Amino acid sequence: VVVVVASWVARRTVLGRRIVAVGGNETAAALAGIPVRRTITTVYVVAAALAGLAALLSVGVNGTVDTANLGLGYEFTVISAVVVGGTALTGGRPRIWGSVAGVALLQLLGFTLASHDVAKEVASLVQAA
Repeated sequence: VVVVVASWVARRTVLGRRIVAVGGNETAAALAGIPVRRTITTVYVVAAALAGLAALLSVGVNGTVDTANLGLGYEFTVISAVVVGGTALTGGRPRIWGSVAGVALLQLLGFTLASHDVAKEVASLVQAA
């Protein structure tokens, strides 16, 4: 549901166009009359709400919270999935469904390596390659 809504917002709403513009070039967006600070604040608020939702889902799956290790190491997977999915890190057109495909591919690779008893460190190197 989150992916469908995010894809719709990015392609069909003024907010989505503002986010793409600000992500591509803040200065140009400001010169075009886009409220850059408000757009960035909105993105951070939505990201925080989604992080809270992810935390609730994680607690529901695991039944406990370990604040020292929750989400540890996901940064690499997230950035890699976005790049593998075709989204440029320099901004421009978002590829939300490509990012979903990148996550699926990297998770499939990780689970396959884990099922063959490959060490986690080696699996990270393979995923990075």
